[in-house]
Amino acid sequence: MPRRRRTRYVTGELEELFTTRRPDSEPSVLDAGAGHGAEALWLAAHGWNVTAVDFSPAALDFGQRNAAQAGADVAERITWVEGDLGVWAPEPRAHDVVLCLYVHCAGDMAEMITRLASGVAPGGRSSWSATRASIRPRANQPVPQGSTR
Repeated sequence: MPRRRRTRYVTGELEELFTTRRPDSEPSVLDAGAGHGAEALWLAAHGWNVTAVDFSPAALDFGQRNAAQAGADVAERITWVEGDLGVWAPEPRAHDVVLCLYVHCAGDMAEMITRLASGVAPGGRSSWSATRASIRPRANQPVPQGSTR
């Protein structure tokens, strides 16, 4: 069976984000909605200090195990945080890059983006890719206000 090519986690556009570094500090990125930590692991392996936030303890545990297998130099660069992005807020102006990829938002998308963007340091950047969560109730269940079947 032929081997599959390894997929790059970071596109050229995102790679440009990772040239953003404050000269007076270690490079820092907030990975909001980190899931199992694929981007966090890549970033840590490339010298970034990462705060990886996700609501799923199982996903964070999986990411921590993978980070440990990658070695202490990677694992020590990642801080794993269990948090619901619907309410969680980063330390203000603390990160060179705020990355929020493939996040499903059930709440107010604009409010979430504004809150997470508060974590961008002066001169820093952010990248977003989020979708509104779809709600599909089962038959004979009431439809939540503002949703459609």
